[in-house]
Amino acid sequence: MRFCSPNDKRFAAISCAFRTLGFAIMGLTFAASHTKEAIAAEEICAPDVLTLPQAGPPPEQPGDPLPVELEADEVESVKKDTVSMKGNATLKRGRQTLSADHITYHRPTDEIEAKGNVVLHSPTGDRLRTSGVKMQVETFIGEAENAEYRLAERDRIPKDVNQVFVKARGTADKIYFDGPDVMRL
Repeated sequence: MRFCSPNDKRFAAISCAFRTLGFAIMGLTFAASHTKEAIAAEEICAPDVLTLPQAGPPPEQPGDPLPVELEADEVESVKKDTVSMKGNATLKRGRQTLSADHITYHRPTDEIEAKGNVVLHSPTGDRLRTSGVKMQVETFIGEAENAEYRLAERDRIPKDVNQVFVKARGTADKIYFDGPDVMRL
């Protein structure tokens, strides 16, 4: 159960219900109507919501893989097939978005390495903040270190299609990505 804050009405109603239960166990009587009124008058917290990043460009032809869009303050081609991006670096493929202080993208293997203030949005709405991530972009296979995560609920859909409800949140020393929608902590 989640409380918006210790001062909200839900906390007061539940606290009152526990006091009533405690008094009843001790053989004391307490006006049960007070508890029912408190619970009926409670306001329920709005669910946590994540806003999905704007989708990247669609594929040129149906069936083609989604194109990768790269953007940063500084972009340089380190080798023939490697791009290094520094400062407000962003990689976007469909709804999958990665932003960081520094991103290295290897074109032939479709792999990225990102470091510094990394924020990763999965195509289904999960969001991770981490110190570093290495992953294969198309397959979503890789790992992240020192991560704070918010996992999107897959069953309930908010009215706004550009948002998802948060189902779980937490932190992990390491997260392994084993494909779309599959993570191990």
